[in-house]
Amino acid sequence: MPSPDIPTPIRTIAACALLALLMLAVTLSTRQQTVPLPPAETPVAAPWTTADARRTEAAEMEISIREALVVRPAPSSRRTWTRALHAMGLTRQRPEPARQRFAEALTADPPLPDALVQQFLEITAALFPGELLAETARAASVTKSPKTFATAVHHLTRNHPERAAAWLPAVTAKFPQAQQHPILRVLLWQLHATASQSWTRNLPDLRALLSAPFTDSSPIIFSLQRHNRDWPGRAMLRLPDKSFARLPDGSLFSVPQLARSVSSLPGVITNGNTPQGIHAWNGFAVSSSRYIGPTPNLQLSLPFEFPAHRFFFSPQPPPTMSEDAYASLLPAAWQAWPPIWESFFAGMAGRSEIIAHGTTIDPAWHHGQPWFPISPSHGCLTTPEAWNPANGQRTASAQHDLASMLQQHGLSRGYVVVIDFSAKEAPVSTEEIAGFLAAP
Repeated sequence: MPSPDIPTPIRTIAACALLALLMLAVTLSTRQQTVPLPPAETPVAAPWTTADARRTEAAEMEISIREALVVRPAPSSRRTWTRALHAMGLTRQRPEPARQRFAEALTADPPLPDALVQQFLEITAALFPGELLAETARAASVTKSPKTFATAVHHLTRNHPERAAAWLPAVTAKFPQAQQHPILRVLLWQLHATASQSWTRNLPDLRALLSAPFTDSSPIIFSLQRHNRDWPGRAMLRLPDKSFARLPDGSLFSVPQLARSVSSLPGVITNGNTPQGIHAWNGFAVSSSRYIGPTPNLQLSLPFEFPAHRFFFSPQPPPTMSEDAYASLLPAAWQAWPPIWESFFAGMAGRSEIIAHGTTIDPAWHHGQPWFPISPSHGCLTTPEAWNPANGQRTASAQHDLASMLQQHGLSRGYVVVIDFSAKEAPVSTEEIAGFLAAP
């Protein structure tokens, strides 16, 4: 269970909710019919990745942004701004007039609907780090939405961690039942951790997690990430016999995996980073989203997203999702580590449709960023892929490597465990994670 300085566990099971509003990029569901993997020699193509198609797409994005910048943010212009905000987040464009429009959206009187303010705050967090602080503080003061409030507070404290402690009493003053709300509960322990700079200092023994039983025969994909999700992590596969998958030369198998979202908001918030903690994996699928692409993805689910029997791979699964049931999968020392509960509370808060996939997003939009050439998502785990600009055929894919390794071992379900294990400012390497598998 979470440590004593964290509020008493919530025993009431919250009902799942649909995402409040998907970004325009993912109008098609990531949930697809489960399919077998194609033979390795079969060419895989995404015609929208050709150079001509990318130029057309970039022009369309530019038009969407320019159309919005001449319109004041308002409920009547919501569709226009939804398209523009998606385009700005995807392409990382912030033309000069945008700051003024964002300020108008966050300080409108009367306030804009929370769902629209939430969209502006997500892209504020993505493109205006350390800016629009007064406007964001006003949005936090007037909103009645816990999610919008938490989003605003995160933006205000991410680049000013010295302010985290001051926000702690403000949370419970505004929301007296904050400890009973999954998003606000996570916000409280994140503020505590930021104020005490304890994100990784009290990390339990990672070796204990890597060797934990979980279930008797389920494979585990460990996605080891940095605290700063700008830097790509790596995923490695623990097989049902508890050994780790290796390449023919005996070296550890692993693939780069980015757990950062466009907004880089906390994982408990819709469209935020991939939540830390346990995700169930049930099969492969091919998405119809042009931003995910045709490489088979891993269908993941959070606690509460589906009935409990789809999360617990045991002959007698718990009848319902609960903290006790979730904790039973973890070593004792890790049960008290609050970040590993993020997926639990994200599911309770209604997050859904987080999967592990490749990407067909134009990497040029992210050139110069620490995560390049991988593309951020809306909360999924993404792996790098390359596409031929002449014909759109796939030329390289870490996602295919991961899916093929799973297929090679006849695996189609298990767990994915996401952990921020380090504050180092660099991509996670295979050699680094292999060190945790060596004898202490």
